[in-house]
Amino acid sequence: MNDRELDELLRGAQPRSAAEVPLVAPALHQAGQDLLETIMSVPESSYPEPEDLKAEEVVLIGVRRRPPRRSWWLLGAAAAVAVVLAVALPMQFFGRDTAAVEPAGVVKKSGTPGLPQEPLTGDGMPYFLMDNPDWKTAGADSDDIGYSTKGARLSIQYKKGSSVLEEDGTPTISTEMGMQPITIFGRPGAVWDRSKFSDRDGFELYFRHAGLTAMVYGDGLDTREQFYAAIADLKQVSEEEFMASLPDSHVLPDDKAATIQELLADVKVPDGFKAVSVPKEGPIRLSVLADDVVLDVGCAWADVYLKAQKNQDAAGVARAVEAMQGSRDWTAMDKIYGIVDKEKFFETADWMAEGRKMERSDMFGALCEYR
Repeated sequence: MNDRELDELLRGAQPRSAAEVPLVAPALHQAGQDLLETIMSVPESSYPEPEDLKAEEVVLIGVRRRPPRRSWWLLGAAAAVAVVLAVALPMQFFGRDTAAVEPAGVVKKSGTPGLPQEPLTGDGMPYFLMDNPDWKTAGADSDDIGYSTKGARLSIQYKKGSSVLEEDGTPTISTEMGMQPITIFGRPGAVWDRSKFSDRDGFELYFRHAGLTAMVYGDGLDTREQFYAAIADLKQVSEEEFMASLPDSHVLPDDKAATIQELLADVKVPDGFKAVSVPKEGPIRLSVLADDVVLDVGCAWADVYLKAQKNQDAAGVARAVEAMQGSRDWTAMDKIYGIVDKEKFFETADWMAEGRKMERSDMFGALCEYR
């Protein structure tokens, strides 16, 4: 492994969130093993004797010069990477005695200073408003909620399960990875300093409630004090109160079915079509809902087209082609958020009209593969 390859590995290994930290650790571990094997493979005879050194071969610290022999470079690079890996990775990745590594501690009952400690209520996804007139509810898409103020944004994402927290809220990632135990809303959680293992600044905070894991993260909140101050303004409210705070650009849960029918008013759909990508729970922006509906229709007709081609069903191919040729005039196309690439969508419709042989992954920029 040369220095360029090592740099690329380290850059590529930087995670975008704390949940990705365990995924990149094996790659760094393998890099360490490769370097150790390289060191052990260098024969003793390649090491220079002291009397062989010349004055002009001395390399001063801070001066970039090529070392006089390749074996010296290997030793220097290996030593440097050994330091990086020793700092970045927990000891268990090197097979050392993990007893020397202090595990993530139990949170203090008194709570983490600066964070809200009022216990959460209810057995479902908690809803919040910012108890600060400078902040407003920016939007919500099912389980992804955002709040904004001038120059900053606070977001909360919910999902079932977690690779970051145990069921009791204890962090699964060690403090060496930048994860610190905290208490929030009277329960255990964790905060991750992105700068410890990523090229991104800022923090991510995790806590569990009602079987869900919440990830709170900020943009424009680069210091811990700024991040905690924003979180301290979160106040739990009822679902109805939260829904009332949303901008008019959102579709509420009770209105989803009717809105989907409006979006499909001028769209031909296959028999038995269902908008499978639209989340059943929570509010959603109209533009995101339009994206989901348009792509669901496109993927449904793609399946009809591919099946008809395989079965040499000319009538089925014709139905799919006719429906997709009308996609440029769909009202829903004017409302999409942009997850659907219109150019690729219409390109696929034209390929179908040409009778092109395709795989599902060739259609709509491969977006159907994620439905």
